[in-house]
Order: sequence, then C-alpha cells, then structure tokens
Amino acid sequence: KHVSEKIATTHFELGRSLREAGDNAGAISELRKAIELAPYSNNFHNELGGAYGQAGQLEEARLAFQEALRLEWFLAESHFNLGMVLEKLGLWGKAIDHWLVGSAIDFDLYRQAVLSRFDEVCYYVILDNPADCPGEYVIREFRSTPHKPIPGEIIGRAQTFDEVRSKLPKNLHRVPRLPSDDKVIVETWLR
Repeated sequence: KHVSEKIATTHFELGRSLREAGDNAGAISELRKAIELAPYSNNFHNELGGAYGQAGQLEEARLAFQEALRLEWFLAESHFNLGMVLEKLGLWGKAIDHWLVGSAIDFDLYRQAVLSRFDEVCYYVILDNPADCPGEYVIREFRSTPHKPIPGEIIGRAQTFDEVRSKLPKNLHRVPRLPSDDKVIVETWLR
C-alpha cells in the first residue's frame, strides 16, 4: 500500500506539472492513473477537475469536482472550482451555492476566486429592525467590489416580513445565511 501511494503521488505531481505546462491530455492521463491507485484523494480529483476544465470538458470537470467534495466537503477550492464550471454550464444558482459554501470555509479565497472576477456584484439584504429604521423590515441594496461592500439605498420598507419581501426585484437568487451574518439580517438575495 505504501508503494502504491508513492507511485500515485508521482503520477499526481507529473499530472500537475503537465497541466501547468498546458498539456491537458497528458495531465488527465497521469491524474487518472493517480486516482486508480489512490481513489480517496480529494486533491487528486480536484486537480483532475481542473485539467478537464482547462481542456473544455466541462461535464467531466463537474464530476471530478463533485467527487472531490464527496470525499471532503470542507475543501473550499473544490467548491469554487465547481462553481466556476457550473457558471460555464449556465447553472448560475448552483454556482452561487457552491461559491457561498466556499466563502464560509475560506473567505479570502472567495474574495480572490469569485469577487475579483466581477467589477461589481449587486445584492439585496432584508433587515429586521435596523438602527436607521427601528420597528421596520427594510430592503437595502448593496454593491460589492472586489475590495469592499458599498451600501446603497433603501429600496423597500414595511411593517411585516412578507410585505417587504414582496418588494424585492424579480429574478434574484436567495443566499443561505452565513454564521458571520449580523443578527438584523433576515435574508440576502443576489442578482
């Protein structure tokens, strides 16, 4: 077993080097050999997904990243990589879900991998009893650059949650709450 792990690591390192050199076919071949010898390595599957993605084989990349996450759910890099592939496949909602999970695991990687790809991200936050509107539910628009969130205008106010929620713009994607969210934040929605 020890010898097969060393051989698997050799195939992995060669595959990674070939990928960095732009030889995706060679990288895929070597990484598949590594996985045959060590099928439970999430890093091997993650690297294989990257090679498939660079080769334009998006469905194979998606499967490799999903396998990496099946083996180790808390691998932020695989969440981000899977999100990028899902975006290319036109599955924005699922891409955002994985980016958000990745951001909860490693926010600095999130800022580098996701936010830096966009000039600006627009999102809406429903707040319950914020300091500037006591006793009300409020929708505030934010614009986030790769460097910082920029609070925008209040675009809706109401006495009840259902009433204020009905004032959200259409075609938004709801973001799950993060442990770091302030207690006045009820929901967050991305455009």
